[in-house]
Amino acid sequence: MVAHRFGPISVCISYIFVQHCLVVATSFKMSRPTAVEVEVVAFGAVTGTRSRTSLAVLGPTYSLAVEDLQRKYNESLHFTYSEPGARTCLTVVSKSSEFLADYYYRQERLGKVFVFVHGGGEMPGFPCSNGDFPTAAVLSLTSFWNSLTLNTITGIDLTRENLLPMLSTVLSLAQNPAEKHVNVIVSLLRQYAWKTIFIVHDKISGNPQDIFVQSYGPMMKQVGLLMLAAPRNELGVPTFHEMRSNDDDSCSDTLAKFQSVSRVMLFGGSEGIRKLMLAARLQNMTDGSYVYITVDMWPEAPNQFWSSWYRPDITDHAEVYAATEAFRSVLTISRYYDGDFLKTNRSMDLFREFRRRTNTMYNITADEFTPDPAPIIGNLIGSYNALMIVGETIQKAWEDGDDLTDGRGLRRRLLNRTISTEFDRVYIDNHGQRIPDFSVSSFSPGSLDRTVFLLYRGGSPFLEPLILRPVSWPGIWPVPNEPVCGYRGVRCGISQLSNLGGMAGGVVTSLLLVMIAGCLLFVRHYHKLKLARSWNRWYIEHRLLGTIPVTSNFMS
Repeated sequence: MVAHRFGPISVCISYIFVQHCLVVATSFKMSRPTAVEVEVVAFGAVTGTRSRTSLAVLGPTYSLAVEDLQRKYNESLHFTYSEPGARTCLTVVSKSSEFLADYYYRQERLGKVFVFVHGGGEMPGFPCSNGDFPTAAVLSLTSFWNSLTLNTITGIDLTRENLLPMLSTVLSLAQNPAEKHVNVIVSLLRQYAWKTIFIVHDKISGNPQDIFVQSYGPMMKQVGLLMLAAPRNELGVPTFHEMRSNDDDSCSDTLAKFQSVSRVMLFGGSEGIRKLMLAARLQNMTDGSYVYITVDMWPEAPNQFWSSWYRPDITDHAEVYAATEAFRSVLTISRYYDGDFLKTNRSMDLFREFRRRTNTMYNITADEFTPDPAPIIGNLIGSYNALMIVGETIQKAWEDGDDLTDGRGLRRRLLNRTISTEFDRVYIDNHGQRIPDFSVSSFSPGSLDRTVFLLYRGGSPFLEPLILRPVSWPGIWPVPNEPVCGYRGVRCGISQLSNLGGMAGGVVTSLLLVMIAGCLLFVRHYHKLKLARSWNRWYIEHRLLGTIPVTSNFMS
């Protein structure tokens, strides 16, 4: 009876409870914020595969990174990718659609977040480059819109005060900026007081469009200019020399000039270093008295040997042995990666996906990247990494409830920070510039692995020694800047006889004094010995115990 009485009431209560839960759930779903739209806009020109800043090279990488960001942060952020065809340089614009502003003002709306990304200046040959006003003017627009902007390839010098107001939302996140290699080279010269540097630029085949010629030539020039601009006697005076490593006479001439003016060579080239080192070994210039410094611009690329002693097609045991021994005198400066990234297949996985996208997006076949894949791999890793770092920063700003349309605020989050990524460790300084880590390493005979002995951490002005000297260095370390007898050996010739005579006289005088002192000590000891024998026993005075010499052998 009671159960029957309360039956309808319990049913009503249950119905009301269910309806309340549905209303709460619906209101919660409606109140949950929708994903914020973030559009990554890549601007620049599609100028072919041989230009580092072409969208034909960078576009596939950018699109891959944006898709990965969308999968990772899809609940809070909605990432999209676009290429509007806008140029990086105003002087090459020929129609309104090539103005970045034309695209922006057609696409902007309240709450939408823009991230602009580009590789750098236009392809070599155009009337403006990365540092010219027509390019800076385009970047100043994105700062006016308060939208975060990334340079991922060439790098931008953001330390110049006259550019700071114009580029207040710009980050320079280049993976391998040439000017940072220059800083490491100069730090190495300072560390060992090497002041007479022989700078060699290997012109290879003489093709000015060759990727290696483009990379190493300006770097060698910049090192020389820094040395000349430094205070007197701080860095010394460089000697510049051009060679072609495919010419035997050019190699011999280079070594002859090097031997006459220096003991430290900075080699600006790639594969030519092997031929030069084999020639140096024949001239007995690999005994540890000479230093050969090279730069490996793309250590990310697997199975690349151009900066080493190894060549897959060389099987002659005598030549292989000569090459491995010669490379004991070579120091290599390269990007340094924490962890085991370079030992995995991740870089090649990215490269395969990159090549697939170049075919679908730009109808470019894989064969076009076959001759020099290494620069492509380095660039795609750096560009991919830059967007992943920025995506993570935007996500954290969303979690903190910050205004995502504030590009300057997003930029401030990345200043003076060290960020660990899938690939390596990224340091961004207070100017918004990425400062990569570098290493100075050397080869062990018969091994393709280089052993790091100096480490240059991003943000530090010094080289940190990991071991005392290069592994298997064949001679004295550190190599002196100049031999005692001079580079040509003339300082120890006839003109130096007077100095040598004075030195010999000083040595003879010192020997005579030592002999006289020895005689006096002997007489004194003889008298003490005679006294001891008169007591029929040996004795040693307590005060003489501390004068007995003790010889210790130390092994280093």
